[in-house]
Amino acid sequence: MLIKNLSILLLSSTVSMGAVAANNDVLFSYEGKDYQLKDIQPYLQQSYFDAEIKARESLNKVLEQAMVEMYIENKATKADRPVADVQNELFAYEPVTTEEVKKLYDQLKDHIGLPLEQVEPQIRQELENRKRSITIQKLIATVKKETRFQSKLPKPEAPSVSMDLSPYPWKGDKNAEITVVEFADYNCGYCRTSKSEIDKLMKQYKDKVKLHYVDFLVTEKGVPGVSTATARGAYCAGKQDKFWEFYDLAYEKPITLATAGDVAENLDLNQEKFTLCVTSDESRQFVLDSNKLAMDLGVSGTPTFFVNGQRIHTHDPAVDLRAEIEKHLSDK
Repeated sequence: MLIKNLSILLLSSTVSMGAVAANNDVLFSYEGKDYQLKDIQPYLQQSYFDAEIKARESLNKVLEQAMVEMYIENKATKADRPVADVQNELFAYEPVTTEEVKKLYDQLKDHIGLPLEQVEPQIRQELENRKRSITIQKLIATVKKETRFQSKLPKPEAPSVSMDLSPYPWKGDKNAEITVVEFADYNCGYCRTSKSEIDKLMKQYKDKVKLHYVDFLVTEKGVPGVSTATARGAYCAGKQDKFWEFYDLAYEKPITLATAGDVAENLDLNQEKFTLCVTSDESRQFVLDSNKLAMDLGVSGTPTFFVNGQRIHTHDPAVDLRAEIEKHLSDK
């Protein structure tokens, strides 16, 4: 048996037991009628999908623990050594030094506001936790590689939702079989980072993909500001067939109502029409409708991507979006 702390080391979150539900599985009965995932509100479908993802991640941690325990026990058996000795050896990490404590304190002292002597134990514990976590993750990666470990848990399938995209700008092939929808905020750092990769993808798949852009202004927390001004400006540029040109400039530098006119001039827009548009109820309502669509679909952050009506669960939009496009192309 491994020492009792091994499970604590490996399992960093509470395990949520659950099974992956297919879209046509009956989930519950209400007043004598059975309901499937597709029968509930789209935003709740996304919440259910998120819960399934988290459950699978938690269950995979259990499987990783089983994998590491088997690895340690096999290693101990082959070397004729006590299991605890092998375990302690594999989980060993360099002790935290005084220099490391001081370095982290110097980085955080303006926020801490206390002398080093008072917070040294907490800082040392934090550094130990970091080293322990890094050691564990490296061990898990090593064991997976050496043993060719593969989780066989089924991956949840994102619910398929429908949306009216006719009001929203698009580029690519009008008749493409793959439709990508990006919900984004011009003032979102992650959106700005992913934009260059999205541009590359659209150059590569321009004849196979249609990309729609929908505003979801998460950075303003309900108070209209730079993102709203930029979104309204982009909408009005689109009324003069210059949305994507405005879009490119907006991701280079935030645009305000005060600077929108300069951008419009650079794009050779009709200034009078543009100025009337950016302050109109029409552009204001468009942005409100865009945000409502995002919230109705359960979008909670940016950038968020849907491919043919299914949201992508992603930690790296560029990599995962490309993989999803390739998957759809291979299914044709």
